[in-house]
Amino acid sequence: MEWTNFPKLELGKGTEGRILALPLAKDKGIAKTMIGTTPIDNDFYKGGSRLLEYKNKIIIAIGVESDKDSRKFGNAAWKAAEAFLGPVKFHLVPDFLDEEKTLEGALLGSYKFSKYLTEKKERPWIVFHGSEQNMNNALLKARATFITRDLVNEPTNKLYPESFAEMVRELFSGSKVEVKVYPYSWLKENGFGGIVSVGKGSENKPRLIVMKYCPTKTKPILIIGKGISFDSGGIHLKPTGYIEDMKMDMAGAATATGIIYGISKLGLQKDVIVITPMAENMPSGNAAKPGDVITMYNKKNVEIWNTDAEGRVVMADALAYGIEKFKPEISIDLATLTGACVIALGERIAGLMGTDQKTMNEIKKAGEETEEDFWQLPMAKHFAKKLDSDVADFRNSASKGYGGASIAAAFLKNFIKGNWVHIDIAGPATSKTGWLWNPKEGTGFGTRTIIEWLMNRK
Repeated sequence: MEWTNFPKLELGKGTEGRILALPLAKDKGIAKTMIGTTPIDNDFYKGGSRLLEYKNKIIIAIGVESDKDSRKFGNAAWKAAEAFLGPVKFHLVPDFLDEEKTLEGALLGSYKFSKYLTEKKERPWIVFHGSEQNMNNALLKARATFITRDLVNEPTNKLYPESFAEMVRELFSGSKVEVKVYPYSWLKENGFGGIVSVGKGSENKPRLIVMKYCPTKTKPILIIGKGISFDSGGIHLKPTGYIEDMKMDMAGAATATGIIYGISKLGLQKDVIVITPMAENMPSGNAAKPGDVITMYNKKNVEIWNTDAEGRVVMADALAYGIEKFKPEISIDLATLTGACVIALGERIAGLMGTDQKTMNEIKKAGEETEEDFWQLPMAKHFAKKLDSDVADFRNSASKGYGGASIAAAFLKNFIKGNWVHIDIAGPATSKTGWLWNPKEGTGFGTRTIIEWLMNRK
């Protein structure tokens, strides 16, 4: 796997260098001193950018409103340098802003998935004015996010269950993360009826991938990432306008992979086990059909009401297996699970549901630190009634009605023992336009937040 590289990066100090990127605030900072009485419009401080000359230097001035704008400054500085000046060496000077977050913003904003472009442009070179420790921390968190983005962006003819497994093996070869890959035959033999049902219609058969980072050998945190490498909808085939970008339906698996990469490189003393159920949801003579009744890993019988509600089916098997096998302290799942969550919260906010209010509060707080937004959705008992079946324990989807994100979570709850948090990243996992330091296509949303949560968890 060829991973996306960072721009060239080195350490600098003071205000050396001919081209300086500096935050410009109303009332403080190096840039404010340099520009003197030069008139600046008030709107500029909301993130504007301009080139200024100061003696023999070029100043890339980025407007900031407060000390909390570190990532916004870093991102805007990178984009201004690339747009205004091209492949130059520029000095990124946080000044009064947070050093680590400044560089993190610049690195995240620099991401470009160019692996399949035959012509690649030269890009700016960053000289970072900060400590080596802050540089290394920013590099590790950004690298974890880049891994998530790269996996989401990989074309579906290149990334499918078997190849994803090989990518993960290669990524963690020689590291402290142990990887085990379980094939289709093992899944059939061991009763993973949900994963088998979803993936059997494709020539690229399912895999279950387990990644273990356990430095303390204590009760682990279990993270499940939905891995539908392409979601056609199955027999309930998705229409034009919805099917084209369905390579992104494995963003949960990509995010979980990025998380365990990040914490292992940071050397966190937390035991974490990641499970990614990988499958392609395709129509064929062997595919699951509406009306099928399947037996899940936990022996519950599920009526397949909609073959396009497949993500929760593979996630349910992985959750039941992971909880039984590893007896975690808490289980967290990440999934591009429902369009209903996007309708409810928009394209930049993830939905939070589950049984562990304390952890949901902690994740929301971690999101505030990483500038990723989460919003809690209800899990009222009546949502589960929507899944009532006349022929099985319950259906995989409601026949009609609203509250689809909560109904999907109600389905998953049937497979949970102990503390659990469900994160629906269907909106922010990808973007058609990009925002802030989040690019078009895979954004890596959630990777840094869960790393932040793990770093702070006691």
